[in-house]
Amino acid sequence: MTVTIATTVEELNEVFSLRYCIYIEELGKTFIHHDKEQKILKDEYDDTAFHICLRKDGELVGMVRLRYPPVNDNEINKLSIPLYLQEKYRISVSSRMMLKKAYRNTSAVVQLMDFTYDKNIRDGIDFGVISVEKHLVRMYKKFGFHEIRPIINEFNLERVLMFVNGRDWEHFKTINSSYCNVFCKMVSDMNEEMISSNTM
Repeated sequence: MTVTIATTVEELNEVFSLRYCIYIEELGKTFIHHDKEQKILKDEYDDTAFHICLRKDGELVGMVRLRYPPVNDNEINKLSIPLYLQEKYRISVSSRMMLKKAYRNTSAVVQLMDFTYDKNIRDGIDFGVISVEKHLVRMYKKFGFHEIRPIINEFNLERVLMFVNGRDWEHFKTINSSYCNVFCKMVSDMNEEMISSNTM
């Protein structure tokens, strides 16, 4: 399986279409704004997001949305992240994580999570935040996320707000998170780049 970022109109429409299939047709979450005629699920945050895609033999089987919201952005404010933290740290927001049914509870989840974390740390993000259903808290903790508090989202549904510190190496190591390998690879790449740039 390969993980890439959607860049073309065709790739983005494929993302929005799969979202519709999973959220609306399969899970029946019709309370989320969607386009029934075009069968796509898209909102105001999609135009300023990275859409990370997992593919198996070219087929889109999973994705996650990653944003680096500016200070006082509507999405991060809905999560009640204090303004002083937004101003002090670079914070990303992940959402719309989903996989086709056959790929849930498989290594596909790890591939999506690792790619997202790798992009965060290479782009200089300090903290990643995410709002998840309660039954998913345990899974996210295995990667290195911490609970902040329960919240009620815009659809009046209970969620748990969580965060991961991109530099939390000791914690990743203690819980045997896959993020350890991602972090080590990034450090190795940076060291190699410094060495090679000084031998040219």
